Amino acid sequence: MWEPGRPLAAVCPHGHTAPDPACACGIYAVREPDGARRYLLGRDDLHVVGRVLGQVALWGKVVEAQLGWRASRAYPASLEPAAAEIARLYGVPVCPTIPTWRSFEPRLASSTA
Repeated sequence: MWEPGRPLAAVCPHGHTAPDPACACGIYAVREPDGARRYLLGRDDLHVVGRVLGQVALWGKVVEAQLGWRASRAYPASLEPAAAEIARLYGVPVCPTIPTWRSFEPRLASSTA
């Protein structure tokens, strides 16, 4: 679970620095909103407390892939309106729409992916 005010750091169970291009490790972010919505409906992961949609800032080592990115560090940059209370807890704005990004170019001062 992401702690408010603290970036999430990826850890690979295989012991190497995450993300590694030869491994599936890292913190995932999808490029297209529909990919995020599929994750929201997602799987029954044992340790999942809840899921919300939003934008995420990624930094450190970042691997770009066809559907998005994997990074070594991340923190929410903005969250969907349905998660307004959570956005306040994390100190991030509410994003009225989930944008589509097509490249790894920096987009906002608070978000790089």
